[in-house]
Amino acid sequence: MNTSEQIARHMALMRCYMEEAQEAIAWTARYFPTLSAHGWGVDPPSKPAPHHVATALTFLDLSGVERCTRPDAVERCSRPDAVDSYGWKHRAEEWGAALGLDSYIGNGEFIIAALWRGVATTQKAGTPNSACVLHLPPDAVWHKRDRLHMLPRGRRGKSRALGRNTRN
Repeated sequence: MNTSEQIARHMALMRCYMEEAQEAIAWTARYFPTLSAHGWGVDPPSKPAPHHVATALTFLDLSGVERCTRPDAVERCSRPDAVDSYGWKHRAEEWGAALGLDSYIGNGEFIIAALWRGVATTQKAGTPNSACVLHLPPDAVWHKRDRLHMLPRGRRGKSRALGRNTRN
């Protein structure tokens, strides 16, 4: 596939997700008025950007991250050492950047995408973050600094998409 075909596929994918991101933003504004682009109760509130929410939706749909929609599962992921929405938003940013999507997603924009996808989540008291019930698949590829690159692996531990060794 040549570059112009890749760009056309990318644009078609983002158009689809942009429409859905706008719906998700409107829905969360109606039902979760204290949620802004940067999280719960952040003052002054900032308006979420559809292209950031679209990247987060794409991450949740296509990265291979497993999500749980059972509300009772949130208790498991509310431990202080569990990865919260702020940690997941960084993983989504890295994943998106590696694929040529947005390299920035606000914490609240990630929460909007998670809520829209029905991910079991709850606001963490006293913080702008949410506990989100998401799990890394067993075949996730880790960078040596514990940064997640959930991309197809080639031979000998190399990521075909990144072209570099992902093992220590």
